Amino acid sequence: MESIRDSLSEELVKMTEQCEKLRAEASMLPSVKAELDALRRRHSAALELMGERDEEGVCHMRAMPTMRDENMKSGLYNYNHALMVKIGYNNW
Repeated sequence: MESIRDSLSEELVKMTEQCEKLRAEASMLPSVKAELDALRRRHSAALELMGERDEEGVCHMRAMPTMRDENMKSGLYNYNHALMVKIGYNNW
């Protein structure tokens, strides 16, 4: 009888600790959700900015039809790199 009581007592302690841990994690959910929403807004803004910049780049490239292919590739690479740096993407 005593061993059953000890076993149940240990189980109760473990379950209480687990419950406290889950409550602590659940209390973090609103801040994580807010952070996710902010990241989604930044991502959307970055995509919009890239789209606008890409349109400007296409118009700029059309104005320079005499560029050679290699120069064009280099220009596009530099242009894309500058955009990625501007939006804070460091893995470029």
